[in-house]
Amino acid sequence: MSRSLAPFFALGAALLVATQASAGAPTRGGWALAANQDCAAANSRIRALPLPATRKLLVRDTRSTLAISKQVTRQLSLIPRPKRERPAILKLLANSRTQNGIVQKRLLPALVRKNQRLVQRAAVQLKPLGTRFNRMARALGARVCAENPAPHGP
Repeated sequence: MSRSLAPFFALGAALLVATQASAGAPTRGGWALAANQDCAAANSRIRALPLPATRKLLVRDTRSTLAISKQVTRQLSLIPRPKRERPAILKLLANSRTQNGIVQKRLLPALVRKNQRLVQRAAVQLKPLGTRFNRMARALGARVCAENPAPHGP
């Protein structure tokens, strides 16, 4: 091998090793694909819930939706995160947990007690959190997570 090509081959070998080392590292696209799959399954479960035609069904659907939301939040937290997106993903997860907390501690009890004023107060708290979650999810490529499905039955 000529001396003039030796540095070129050394650089090529170094790049090949670096590429292979990072091949197993999580990517933004890989995270988004996994998140969209988890959210698609959760969204299907929510859409399969019965149309809340009565208050009793509304309470039941809200409990079920909360359980599904908690589960998908846990699933999203288990997806390997690319280093660059870690802060944004952690904010997305924290936002989801805050939403779940408001539903569990404020919205559901208000629905059960038939307290429309407290239902409205919880809804006002949830609206900007939902908007923020959807914006963050879309920015991370998790567009399916920002679909906001509603129960409508089989």
